[in-house]
Amino acid sequence: MNKYLLTFASIAIAGVAHAGQPTVFDGDTFVFNGERVRLAGIDAPELTQVCTDKATGDTIPCGQAARAFLVRVLKGAKINCDRIAHRDKYDRPVTRCYANGRDIAQSLVEAGWAVTPLGWPSDYTESEHRAQSNARGLWRMAFEHPQRYRGRAQ
Repeated sequence: MNKYLLTFASIAIAGVAHAGQPTVFDGDTFVFNGERVRLAGIDAPELTQVCTDKATGDTIPCGQAARAFLVRVLKGAKINCDRIAHRDKYDRPVTRCYANGRDIAQSLVEAGWAVTPLGWPSDYTESEHRAQSNARGLWRMAFEHPQRYRGRAQ
């Protein structure tokens, strides 16, 4: 069984409830009924992205760590999503989602496993500053912003 497979009683996108088993794709995307759903206002490391722990110098698979954190946030939670934009350039609906009433994107940013997008306004800038000040998640590592990483990898 896939360790990233999650079971929910229901998930709602744009006010429509669905039953099923969404899977976490990466740190800011999950899949429901075959459709990838993208969390708005954040950028998590790519699955293949690695970072370096500042204290030890160890290489950390930070893309995998971000995905694992999202799995923990969603596990057993009631998920509700509101579509806030039609679709991104990868044809995913862009959504604001909540796990048991808590903003999922904010949880990721506060824990340091996602950052705000470069050059775009975000509701999560203050949360990002707190994570950085407290060296949480990515902020305890040397890392390349996911947007720059994608640009370099393409």
